[in-house]
Amino acid sequence: MLAGLQSNLIDTIATSPIGAIALQWHTQIQYMTDMPILYIYALLAIDKKSFLKLQTDDQKIVTRIMSIAFDKIGKQNRVDNLSAYAALKNQGIKYIKPNANDLGEWHSTAKSATESIRKQSGMSIKAIDELLAHLKAFRQKQVSLSAHSQP
Repeated sequence: MLAGLQSNLIDTIATSPIGAIALQWHTQIQYMTDMPILYIYALLAIDKKSFLKLQTDDQKIVTRIMSIAFDKIGKQNRVDNLSAYAALKNQGIKYIKPNANDLGEWHSTAKSATESIRKQSGMSIKAIDELLAHLKAFRQKQVSLSAHSQP
C-alpha cells in the first residue's frame, strides 16, 4: 500500500488513524474522511466442544478473564485512536466531514459489503447474524450513552 501511495498508483486508502500511523501511510496523505468507515473486527473463538470439556467453574473463569481482557483492549484502542487522530491533525492532515447524501452512500455500500460477506464467507449465516445483532445492540447503546453525555 505504501509503495502504491508513493508512486501515485493509488490515491485512496481505508484505515483507522492508528493504522495510518503504524503503517506509515500518513506520510503520503493529505486528507482523511472524518467518520468511522473502517473497523477491524477480531474474534477469539473457543471450540464449543472443547469449552464444554472444562469444569463449570473453569468455564466461568475463562469467560470472566477474557471479558476483562477484551474490555481493556477495547478501551485502550479507543484512547490510542483518539491520540492518533490528534497527531494526524497536528501534522496538517485535513479532515473532511461528509454530507448527508455521502453518508447515505457509505452506509449503502457497507450494507452491500456485509451481505456479500454473509453469502460468500463460508461462515455460518446464523453466527454472522448473531454477531451483527450484538453489534447493532452495542452501537445503539453507544449512541444512547453519547446522547446522555452531551452538555
